[in-house]
Amino acid sequence: MIVPVKQISKEELLICIPHLYANLEDRNAEVRKNAQEAVLGIMIHLSYESMVKQTEKLKPGSKTVVMAALDKARPNLPLKPLPSKKQAPEKDAKAVRGTKPVANSKNAVKSKGTAPAKQPVSSRKKDDDIDTSPLLVINNMKHQRTIDESKLKVLKWNFTTPREEFVELLKEQMANANVNKTLMNNMFHTDFRYHIKAIESLMDDLPDNSTALISNLDLILKWLTLRFFDTNPSVLLKGLEYLHSVFNMLIEHKYHILENEASSFIPYLILKIGDPKDAVRNGVRSLFKQICDVYAVSKLFSYIMEGLKSKNARQRAECLEVMGSIIEDYGITVCLPSPTACLKEVAKQISDRDNAVRNAALNCVVQAYYIVGEKVYKMVGQISDKDMSLLEERIKRAAKKPPPQKTKIEPISVPLNSSGSPQRFSSAESSPAKSNALPDNDLEEDIEQEVDVDDDIPQVALPPVIQETQKGESAGVFSLDPEFMKELDNLQGITQNLQLQKFDLEFLKEEIVVPPIADSKAKIMPLSPPKPINPSQMFSRTSLGHKQLSPRLTQQDVVIERTISQISNSDIPTALSAIEQMQEILQSQKGNLLVNFEDLFMTSVSQQFKQLSYQPVDSNPQTLKTYRALLTVIDCFYNNKVLGRKISVDVLKEIMLQLISILAEGKLSDVVNGDSYVRVVNLHCVKIMERSDHTNIICTLVKLLHYCISASQQPRFVDLVMKCLWRVIKIMPNWTDEIDYDSVLLEIHIFFKDFPNSWWKTRESDTPVRTIKTIVHSMVKMKGAGLMMHLGKIPNTNDSEMEAYILRLLKGLKMEGAMKVPLKTDTRRSLSRSTHTQLTNIFQKIGNKDETDEGLNMLYDFLQQHPEADIDPFLKRSSQFFQDYIQKNLSKIDSDRKSSTPGRNEELENKLDSVTSDNSSSTGSRNLEYWKQRLEMWNRIWDETINKQY
Repeated sequence: MIVPVKQISKEELLICIPHLYANLEDRNAEVRKNAQEAVLGIMIHLSYESMVKQTEKLKPGSKTVVMAALDKARPNLPLKPLPSKKQAPEKDAKAVRGTKPVANSKNAVKSKGTAPAKQPVSSRKKDDDIDTSPLLVINNMKHQRTIDESKLKVLKWNFTTPREEFVELLKEQMANANVNKTLMNNMFHTDFRYHIKAIESLMDDLPDNSTALISNLDLILKWLTLRFFDTNPSVLLKGLEYLHSVFNMLIEHKYHILENEASSFIPYLILKIGDPKDAVRNGVRSLFKQICDVYAVSKLFSYIMEGLKSKNARQRAECLEVMGSIIEDYGITVCLPSPTACLKEVAKQISDRDNAVRNAALNCVVQAYYIVGEKVYKMVGQISDKDMSLLEERIKRAAKKPPPQKTKIEPISVPLNSSGSPQRFSSAESSPAKSNALPDNDLEEDIEQEVDVDDDIPQVALPPVIQETQKGESAGVFSLDPEFMKELDNLQGITQNLQLQKFDLEFLKEEIVVPPIADSKAKIMPLSPPKPINPSQMFSRTSLGHKQLSPRLTQQDVVIERTISQISNSDIPTALSAIEQMQEILQSQKGNLLVNFEDLFMTSVSQQFKQLSYQPVDSNPQTLKTYRALLTVIDCFYNNKVLGRKISVDVLKEIMLQLISILAEGKLSDVVNGDSYVRVVNLHCVKIMERSDHTNIICTLVKLLHYCISASQQPRFVDLVMKCLWRVIKIMPNWTDEIDYDSVLLEIHIFFKDFPNSWWKTRESDTPVRTIKTIVHSMVKMKGAGLMMHLGKIPNTNDSEMEAYILRLLKGLKMEGAMKVPLKTDTRRSLSRSTHTQLTNIFQKIGNKDETDEGLNMLYDFLQQHPEADIDPFLKRSSQFFQDYIQKNLSKIDSDRKSSTPGRNEELENKLDSVTSDNSSSTGSRNLEYWKQRLEMWNRIWDETINKQY
């Protein structure tokens, strides 16, 4: 109850304040509650500042409790009347459309007869102060603001807490965009109640002026981010309500927000998802659902991933919940930079101290498990045994329950169509606020109405996300027979799937019809400068498939991204539908748009191949149909001459691994027309090798061979990978100027380091390492001595055999300029364990009289193969006579071999030329027997050369 004015003096109230503060900390809950209710009544008479001064005498612990109670009561203080009588008379007659000036008790009480003589002068001055122009104006300045920010001509909208320079920048940009002055005064007023008036004005203006809002959307979003940092809950909830109406309008207009608008708004919206109020969190969660319709889901996922770095446990938990919902709705392919990297970050949250964060992280991983299955254990990486046990237990419980159906939440636009258009919905929501905010004759009644509006805002805010599922359930269902209920549920699910498929197909057909250039220009002009963009530029951009700022083209990107993500869906009918849609896109003029989604497309295809590998072909006729559809869509992809050049090494490795696995396992050989399937898979492997980036495909095959050997794959698999490498070696001379030799040599260096020559001596066959050496041999023939300049990416050439091996090839092939390359004899490195053991055995043979000659020849060969090796530690152990004896014999062996080398080298060179010419000749089919014969021939040539030298 509010104490009547002028009955109790301020001095008496000040005496009561210490007792009030003491009761706020009383043990009795009823006493504390009554004391909190009394705070507002006393604050109305003493003001907030006076009561804060009285807290200076309190202890720090008590001051915290009292300040919390004061801050809670402060937003409910009534509005003070305006100070001047001359500033209000004409507000009713000259109100701005959509604006709501602060009500004054003097507005409607005075009659015309009692007006003073100077009333016309006062009203004329008031007319000058009131801006009667529209709140927002349609203009083309947003494009220029984006350019200025990208070129750093103005401050980039990025801050931890808003500083004055950002506020001044936003004011300047709004003034340049001709935003209504009265609206700007309310937006940047120090009193939060004027902020509410500004939001209500924008809500009233939204249904009739949506085009102007789109033109100034970046400014409105930036201003709302400033409001996110206010402590008043009424402004925040009102702002979220307005944002829901805005995004409903954007969805209806099929507008796609620009990157500049997203980067200046989404990071700050993520901060509010950790708000302690349930109404705020529910509003933010439903906003994310809407943003998925107007912004790329993969980019939104990246922003939410950044939210996991927050120190706020509630924010981390909510971000994990949103991530799990996105994975459930759109699949795991939206996780950027890669699903593995994202799941590793999520798995780190399992060890969090907060229980809500742990549960949210486990639920997020479970959603990924529904899609990829047991592979999720590898994707989460190395985690502690405790966290792994928690994850396994949660997955076991989740496996008993079927995964939630996605069909109920995919059609986001259905609730909007069924309930009405977004404009009608937003106006219905804002109607209570309008009726409560109308000016009244009595100031106190107007204040009470505003307080009521603030109290009701959590109820007026948009419904939480759960409300959509509650609509689907009816109260009478539970009275039916259980068997009859199951039949109804099954029929309902089938109907929904059929509707979704028809809806998606019709949507794609509508989007494929490209409008005329003039129509596209008319729709793009409000968002970009009028003169720099002409029809010829629009046509060239569209024909090249470049990304534009047009909402229509970016909306197509969203459709393509969703379609690609559905290809890897575990539900076969859904995946087949997505593959058919993708074939239509690839065969149309929109196929060039996939140039930015090549990695995503191949990743989805390889994941679907992997899922099919776990299913027998004979078990389900849909499995073979899916294989055929995947092979067909790959063929359509490579029929487009523009596509295929931007696929990364890791993605190429995965798709080649799946295709070679099909051939190695012979899974499609036993089906009807199995030979045709095998031939198509072979042709696809050849297309990928020829059409991909040449450096990437060589690195991919070297990595794949490395994986086969380390994982002990079956010999058939290794042979197929080597066949691919020999195919690439054959066509490598045509790629001389298109190969990044540094990257290729780095991959070969890693292969040699992990599998040295000593390791191959224990193997039955060393054909893989010979194949890798053949790649180096081909590159030496292509680049000559210039190949030595491409060792920059190798971390430490002293620890690599690459440089010495290239030098030996240059000397053996007598390449021009090879003698100019200096041998690394000055730098010595420590010997590895295997090399040290080899040298020890050699010197033991030299010390034995019967094996001295053999040991000296082995030492000479060793020094030729390892010119960087340091044998001084072995020689220092012996006498000077023995050292001179070794040096003398090594010189003699060197001179003998050089004198007998020319004739034999010419013979070897002739044989090498014949082999090379035979290798470059075209052959019809090369099977495993062909390569065995080739290797045997190489072994004979080598053995004959060695025998002649000795």
